[in-house]
Amino acid sequence: MEFDLKFFLKILRKRAWLIMLVVVIACGVSFYLSEYVLKPTYEASTKLIVNKIEENKGLPALDYNTVNLNIKLIDVYKEIVKSPAIMDIVAAQNPTLGYTSEQLIKKVKISAVPQTPIMMLTFEDGSHENAVKLINSIATVFQRQITSIMKVDNVVILNEAKMIDNPEAISPKVYFNVVVAMATSLIFMISLVIVLEYFNDTVKSEEDIWAQLGIPTLTAIAKVKRKDMKASRAAYSNKKVGGSTHASVL
Repeated sequence: MEFDLKFFLKILRKRAWLIMLVVVIACGVSFYLSEYVLKPTYEASTKLIVNKIEENKGLPALDYNTVNLNIKLIDVYKEIVKSPAIMDIVAAQNPTLGYTSEQLIKKVKISAVPQTPIMMLTFEDGSHENAVKLINSIATVFQRQITSIMKVDNVVILNEAKMIDNPEAISPKVYFNVVVAMATSLIFMISLVIVLEYFNDTVKSEEDIWAQLGIPTLTAIAKVKRKDMKASRAAYSNKKVGGSTHASVL
């Protein structure tokens, strides 16, 4: 196990420059795409509380069974919000935003606060202003239409979406994407280098000969670079010319 660890560390040290080069390139590409290519997305949200009408006026205002019924009806309200009965009106009220009712149904997100009759409506758009307009419009239309659809007369918008001077985009998350790119490229390159080295069966050193054949190396021929050969030839030529000149003088 110790030998394997040293072997892997040796491989990583040998290919460290290549690994770092790929990681730097991956981080640079991720930063460029996130900052300058991908379009930002903004989110706006609002909360509503929906209470069914009290049929028996003699019951207390807050009755456990009524509250429990309202909680169970949240799933019904979700489906009503994401229906043409609501979205057709919203699309008609905002024609300049370019959304059809089908597109609005797909983009709006609805969640319920656990154990409460409170719904949160969320909308994402490339424009913060458009997201705010649409989510407030959806909440207002639902508040008005649910009275006739479900005989519910107690829908309260707890908070409307507000315009923000410098809104923060929910995506792309530049630094998060860079970190993901760095981690992914680093893991990929380490794995690739180890796999390639593992399946490389060429003999490159005395250690490889010992590992493959189990015999020691008696001698080795050093690898001579082309520039070293040129330098050696030049030195030999200069020495030869100098020796000939000396002989002529004598």
